Amino acid sequence: MNRTQLLSWLNKITGTDTVSHTSFISAENNQNHSRELQIEELIESLSNPHPEVSSFTQPNLKKPMALIQERSPAEILKATFNAWGLGYDALILNPDFTKTQTLEYLKNWGFKPTTNGTKSSENEPLLIALATSGSSGSPKLIGFSTNEMNQSLLITQEFFGQVFPRSWALGLPCWHVGGLMVLWRMLMTGGKVYEFNFKTHIPESIWSKVEGISLVPTQLQRLMDQDYSRELRKLSLVLIGGAACPSSVIKKSLEHKIPICLSYGSTETCSMIAGSFIKSTSEKTKLTPLPKVNFKIDSTGKLHISSPTLHLWRIENQKFFKQSEIPFYPTQDQAEIDEKLRLQILGRLDRTFISGGENVSAEKVENIALNCSLIEQAIVLIRPDKEFGQVAHLLYVPTKETGLDVEHEITKYLRTHLEKYEFPKSIDLMPEYTTLKAPRSQWEALLQQQYQEFKDQPEVLLIHGFMGLTDEFLSLKRALTQLGFPAWKISYMTLPGHDGLAITEDTSNQNALELFGQQIEQHLKTPKIIYAYSMGARVLSNWIHQITNQSHENIKGLILESAHPGGLEPEQAGQRLYKDSKIFDPQNVKLEEFIQTWSQLPLFEGLTEVPGLQELTKLKGQRHKPAQLYFALQAFSVALQPDVTQTWHKLSNIIPTLYLSGLKDEKYTHIGQRLELTHFIHPWASHNIHLQDPDWCAQRIIDAYSAPKSSS
Repeated sequence: MNRTQLLSWLNKITGTDTVSHTSFISAENNQNHSRELQIEELIESLSNPHPEVSSFTQPNLKKPMALIQERSPAEILKATFNAWGLGYDALILNPDFTKTQTLEYLKNWGFKPTTNGTKSSENEPLLIALATSGSSGSPKLIGFSTNEMNQSLLITQEFFGQVFPRSWALGLPCWHVGGLMVLWRMLMTGGKVYEFNFKTHIPESIWSKVEGISLVPTQLQRLMDQDYSRELRKLSLVLIGGAACPSSVIKKSLEHKIPICLSYGSTETCSMIAGSFIKSTSEKTKLTPLPKVNFKIDSTGKLHISSPTLHLWRIENQKFFKQSEIPFYPTQDQAEIDEKLRLQILGRLDRTFISGGENVSAEKVENIALNCSLIEQAIVLIRPDKEFGQVAHLLYVPTKETGLDVEHEITKYLRTHLEKYEFPKSIDLMPEYTTLKAPRSQWEALLQQQYQEFKDQPEVLLIHGFMGLTDEFLSLKRALTQLGFPAWKISYMTLPGHDGLAITEDTSNQNALELFGQQIEQHLKTPKIIYAYSMGARVLSNWIHQITNQSHENIKGLILESAHPGGLEPEQAGQRLYKDSKIFDPQNVKLEEFIQTWSQLPLFEGLTEVPGLQELTKLKGQRHKPAQLYFALQAFSVALQPDVTQTWHKLSNIIPTLYLSGLKDEKYTHIGQRLELTHFIHPWASHNIHLQDPDWCAQRIIDAYSAPKSSS
């Protein structure tokens, strides 16, 4: 389609039905605001264009391209028609790109400011170029014409048939092909577009005018979270693309009877080229190709695409490629085609890496993570690792139903569905982002920078106390990452007798220490700053006390939270042993009730006010075995612990050694004041500081990194 054809078509549209077709885009987001784009404005932009545009030339292109960085769909469309009217093609870029970024991208793509470039003739097709980073790497520039856009419209109409909407809600940015094609489909069919703002309330008066909507999975999840499921159910089509859709999102949408269709496509294919209406979460997603679209798989499993919608040219890694020179476009997707010619995407070939000599598909790990009911969104990044070369780093967004044990349960799920070498070596919350897709490349680059900064620094090892779980450190971990400390530098250790790590009634103090030593030696294969709480701090200190002559070189710092130094007098020790033996009856105790009562002791003043404590208490009751806790208390009784005070003092001459206590825990604050250690007193907490104020404890860990060697 050239300018003459497009102008003729627009005039025909406005002349046939001025009531329903003259108004094209409505930017109404609430009942008090409405701004409509009239088709006459597009005709005016095409017929009498405004001459003041920034344009650039590229040696491989016949015409200059007008730079368009508008935000609203109406302004993008008007600027595009204006460029065509001037005889230029349209280069539509993200308005969030800074001027420096934009100029750098243009330079990398080979563009220079226009001086006296040749404009197009009336008979040349009208072109648009969009930037896309794909799954990784620097942005590519993809060029296609209105001919490919029209072909995309035709095969989409044929695929959807009667459910093809005549009015669309637009929530995708139009500097992405998904948003741009919503505009084009409605413009070329005489339909109407309603621009939705997902951050504001969308009134029923708007929903009632809409038949279809294009979304990425995150947007679908947010709309359902905002109680718009009833409105979505009334639409004829909810088209999902842009990223893999988590099974939890699919399941929820099916429960609400939302007519979702998963799609596959890209900027290179001018939007959707395959789709599938989803009826069940139990079936693997197999996509039916749109009419005139053909697939083939090469010997490596790579997907190749033939389609009338394929782009004309692309600039990738500063090289110019003409797609017309080859009949099939080679993607970086690994796929399978069944006997019915349906397509199943398996992952990205360019996201396969070698970890410890094994090939690992980041896409496979990501897709399996997305099938976990606790995960709403997942991204797998590839990060460097000293031992394995490269490893998977999982970023996730939890579902609303998750709790303190979310990472424990995700880890358990992944271990049952992945090979050991595929398992993510680190896991963290996904940062918030404002772009349409998660900025995978940007996060991976930041991870690389973080690795260079921290690769030679010690990790942090967290050890819980009596009746504790590693899950109780989740808030502390998140507080650390908020301070810029890497999630992949944080690990946990479970005490013997806790959470399935069994000991017996006959396990002596020495045997229990040996079991503890076997575990911690595994952790100390790499340098660690150890943060240990209460019983965990005592057991660790006792173990260090026994190996003082060896002085383990990989202990680079020690943080003791509410730790007893031991060394009770014989009479006190006897009384303590008797008290520990009567703490509860392991055969008849109702553990959750006991833990709840335990947390109300004066020692833990204020603990019951901590958000999530009730949930944590329930988890402890479910995952601990009363007999095991009982045996652990007997084997690790403070009555059996030698005085480790001098051990702590000696360590403080070698490594940063901090002692933490809460002001309301008078006993342990008094202990700390007697010690020749750096002593931090929390101003309002009691015994369990890391639950009461994880941010304060996280800062103490950062202090240990920067603390000079203490002297006694």
